Amino acid sequence: MRKPRSQHYIFAHKILPSLFHADPVKFITALSSHRNDLLHLLWAHAGTNMEESDLVAADNLDYEIRKLDEGTIIVLITLPTPQAVAEAYFVAMIYRSWKKEIFCTQEAVTRFITLEYSFNLLNDLPGTVLGEWTVDGTHINFGTGPEPILEDFFETVWGLMTE
Repeated sequence: MRKPRSQHYIFAHKILPSLFHADPVKFITALSSHRNDLLHLLWAHAGTNMEESDLVAADNLDYEIRKLDEGTIIVLITLPTPQAVAEAYFVAMIYRSWKKEIFCTQEAVTRFITLEYSFNLLNDLPGTVLGEWTVDGTHINFGTGPEPILEDFFETVWGLMTE
């Protein structure tokens, strides 16, 4: 089994969650202002001082922003095609702003969800795993994820938000 390429892993599992959780509004604003240039800059930064075998072309690196309801935004990032366990197909950055209503207060929420390449040792077939990086840097494994299709991932993420 192949180990994850460092640039791919660091970008999706370290750089993006730390920047997003630190200041989600600032990150989303910067992403909106600089478009794919910001993602490509961060991708290049993730590959700084790495061996050639750990570098990955930024092919397919892209994003879209979806506004779901009043105050909830999901940024969906498509990564270069994963080739090893723990490399991500997609990440979703969810931000729900704080708001006060007449009968309740809704706290701000940030969530960083990944859909990662996986390999089933029982049947020797590739699959996916759904994970989350929390604000405190903990990784949660939700188990088997959906097919690596953006809309399927989005539906799964939205389902996590409405549970």
